Amino acid sequence: MNKNSSSYKHLNIDEREQIAYLRAKGDGINEIARLIGRNKGTVSRELKRNAPKKNKGYYVPYRAQVRSEVRMKESHKKKD
Repeated sequence: MNKNSSSYKHLNIDEREQIAYLRAKGDGINEIARLIGRNKGTVSRELKRNAPKKNKGYYVPYRAQVRSEVRMKESHKKKD
């Protein structure tokens, strides 16, 4: 693997729990990203995809993990 290339790693449940805790505490996306060692775009997308539209900021890590796993399964299904 090239030293300059980056490899993508999906968020795990522990990271999602940290995001939920830090968000509930009032930390912003930049601070959360810094604290968990992730890019701010990753944190922003995670919250955008998995926080309910009605109640912005209310993020449930276990629900987010399940939704992520479902999306991954769906993306790997063979198309007829």
